[in-house]
Amino acid sequence: MIVTGGSLRPLQHSLVEPLAATVLSQVHADLAFIGCNGVDVTGGVTNINLPEAGIKTLMLQAATRAIVVADGSKLGRVHLGRIGALDAFDSLLTDAAAHPDALARLREAGLTVLQGE
Repeated sequence: MIVTGGSLRPLQHSLVEPLAATVLSQVHADLAFIGCNGVDVTGGVTNINLPEAGIKTLMLQAATRAIVVADGSKLGRVHLGRIGALDAFDSLLTDAAAHPDALARLREAGLTVLQGE
């Protein structure tokens, strides 16, 4: 396991700048699972917190393939920090509660949707 270092956001259990960008610029990931607060056809994949969005963008750039992970409540939402455009991700992993219309729009936009039970 590699930990990027940086400042700990204890409630979110996430690490942000400083240092994380330095580490992420030196690594390659075959596959990245990236969580978010919003997935939208036009808004892309977004996060509420700007520092977290920045780190997730760097991880996206360091990966050959990326899967966005979002429960159904996050589909169709757009937040302040953009992680990446929808086409930067290979697929979406979501839950059974995801609304069928939201899933249809994402599929029409070219995103592969993997839905759990």
